[in-house]
Amino acid sequence: MAWLGRPCLIIDVQNQRMYWCQKGLCQIFEVSTGKNGTGETMDSGMTPRGWLRINSKIGSGQAVDTIFKGRKPVGRYDPSLGDHDPILSRILWLEGMQPHNSCTKDRYIYIHGALESPDFGVVPLSEGCVRMQMQDCLTLFDQVHTGCLVYIHDDDNLLPWQASWSRILLSKLCMSERLDNSHA
Repeated sequence: MAWLGRPCLIIDVQNQRMYWCQKGLCQIFEVSTGKNGTGETMDSGMTPRGWLRINSKIGSGQAVDTIFKGRKPVGRYDPSLGDHDPILSRILWLEGMQPHNSCTKDRYIYIHGALESPDFGVVPLSEGCVRMQMQDCLTLFDQVHTGCLVYIHDDDNLLPWQASWSRILLSKLCMSERLDNSHA
């Protein structure tokens, strides 16, 4: 499934899943969104909702465990340094496409790699970004392009204009995930 034939990413906050939809296929990734929930306020630590797009891709050619500070590679991850939540692997910098989420880029909201955790797909723990396991982020980075559409949906915190179609779409994606997992 794609939006009007264009490949897109759909992030379901309730299920902590990201769906990479292209050419009639959907690849599913476990993610971790904002621990403060969803919202568009500056410095809130919340994950923005609605339509966004990938503004830029950062980290091409870097090692999978590269640490980024200020979107610049600063070395490779070393557990002895004690950095509790480094930005790792790759960065997909998001830009809001709607008036309510227009400050997303200025908030430095990314899809990015993070340390491996059993909480991926279960618990929202980020500072507002969409965190992925490093290898998953690397895989996605190589498939998406700048300008790719991203839709972030939070069933517990719907935007006023959101219609039932978004819930129907997500339920179909979740159903396909259950079918895919039953064949494993």
